[in-house]
Amino acid sequence: MAADRGWDVHVLATAQTAEIFPNVMRQIEVTTGRPVRTDFHTTVGYSLPDPDAVMLAPASYNTVTKLALGIADTYVLTRLTEQVGRRIPIVVGP
Repeated sequence: MAADRGWDVHVLATAQTAEIFPNVMRQIEVTTGRPVRTDFHTTVGYSLPDPDAVMLAPASYNTVTKLALGIADTYVLTRLTEQVGRRIPIVVGP
C-alpha cells in the first residue's frame, strides 16, 4: 500500500526471519523492486537512504522492549535505535 501511494519503500528483516520465511522475502523483493536487507553488508548494490519515517511491523514484545531500552543486538535494532537518535518518526505495530 505504501508503494502504491508513491512512497520509496525499503524493507529490513532479521536474518532469522529471512531464513524462516524465504518465500515472503521473495514476494517483498518483487513488490518493492529491492532486496530485503538483513545486515550491514553493501553487497546488495545500494545504500539505504535516510528515512522520513519508519514502520516496525510486526513487532514482537522482545523487539519493542529492546528498542525501548536501546539494545541494538541485530541489524534491524541497530538501524532503529539510530533513527530514534535522529528523531525520525517510528510507528510500531504488534
